[in-house]
Amino acid sequence: MLLLLFFSVLAAVAAFLLFKFATVVDGDLTLVSRGPPLRERVDGKVVWITGASRGIGEVLAMHFANLGAKLILSARNKDALARVKKNILSKNPDSRVEMLPMDLSAGEESLKEVVHVAESFFSNAGVDYMVHNAAFERPKRRALEESEEGLKIGYIECQCLRNYYFNSPSSTLHA
Repeated sequence: MLLLLFFSVLAAVAAFLLFKFATVVDGDLTLVSRGPPLRERVDGKVVWITGASRGIGEVLAMHFANLGAKLILSARNKDALARVKKNILSKNPDSRVEMLPMDLSAGEESLKEVVHVAESFFSNAGVDYMVHNAAFERPKRRALEESEEGLKIGYIECQCLRNYYFNSPSSTLHA
């Protein structure tokens, strides 16, 4: 009888964990132990998201808006950014959202200018968190057909933005 009770409890725990795995944490059990996101960590903070016009960037923007963050949304497509901003404001009318169109392939001087503009938003509050989610699209090739130079391009552009921002005297972020 005790053995039956033990297996019943074990089955209930397994069913509970399977339910959590499948529905709550999207298959990532590490999130179960962390609990829900803490609003106080981002409420009122400035979050800059590159690649915010679709996909993961768009979802992250909505999530940060739900947590009370002030958002700077960046991507190449201004119309898509406007759509994301409109969606955020329709669900969170009190959200503060700025659009900052940018193209990572525009060069270092252009990136420096974009960083200055980002830092000037929200009464020169700077940027508390940066989510670098932008993609650099190149012609469709198979992985083995890509040159070493082609692989370096996206990495170098991302590093230019990161290095300039973290080394900016007014930056509130630290590497």
